[in-house]
Amino acid sequence: MQNKTLLKEFEKGLPGAIYYLWSEESMFLEESLSKFSGAVLDPDNMDFNYDRFDSSSEPQEILNAASTLPFMAQRRLVVVKDFHQFK
Repeated sequence: MQNKTLLKEFEKGLPGAIYYLWSEESMFLEESLSKFSGAVLDPDNMDFNYDRFDSSSEPQEILNAASTLPFMAQRRLVVVKDFHQFK
């Protein structure tokens, strides 16, 4: 998916269930994640419905977070940075 298409989808508030974002530019990734978070989560409930992991996290911990129902919201967001480094 092109960057422009991705950002338009976020702005419409129609995010899909799973996205894999990759770029050599970390600034683009952080900007996209910020816009995505804003489209998916209510700022009042973000603390309860947002988890961020990286490649040092245990896979079971990530699966548990992804399996947890959202709290007082329709959605939750689970972000895994450096996913490509998992073996």
